[in-house]
Amino acid sequence: MDKLLHALACFLTTIFLFLLFNDILLAAKVTFLIGLVKELFDLIGYGTPEWGDILANTGGVLLAWFFLFLLFG
Repeated sequence: MDKLLHALACFLTTIFLFLLFNDILLAAKVTFLIGLVKELFDLIGYGTPEWGDILANTGGVLLAWFFLFLLFG
């Protein structure tokens, strides 16, 4: 369930940032960076870092990118 939430959060964040910036690549990069920074905070003691979380984040970003590409080219 945790990985699904990571993917969903990144999917929605990418969509939101696309609507804000009107740039699919920028939205994807910023969302990926946000997820990576979150895992780095986990690594320094604010949570439990997991490679699976990064993969789930990446999956959410890629799914949103594909979705947006289909809608807006």
